[in-house]
Amino acid sequence: MKNILLFLFLFLSIYSVFSQNITINGFVQDVNSGEKLPFASIFVNNIEKVVVTNQYGFYSLTLQAGNINISVSYLGCKTLSNQYFLTKDTIINIFQHHLNTSI
Repeated sequence: MKNILLFLFLFLSIYSVFSQNITINGFVQDVNSGEKLPFASIFVNNIEKVVVTNQYGFYSLTLQAGNINISVSYLGCKTLSNQYFLTKDTIINIFQHHLNTSI
């Protein structure tokens, strides 16, 4: 009986972590100047969800807790892709590198 209760407790604990909604937010900015980048695209690959930063470079996403893979793109910058394991609301500031435009 104790084993069944322990298993049930562990299952419900793990389930509650993965079924909860969390919010990630932050700014997308230029790595050199620190300038905020408006209208950058943030794509959550796991669930095919896209948001765009506002005119101040700020974004906010509500997702389920767990593994996520985020790609960020901005005109004239390299596309970034990072994986995160999230269990609570988190601030993720993203720094973009401009492509080398010299010929």
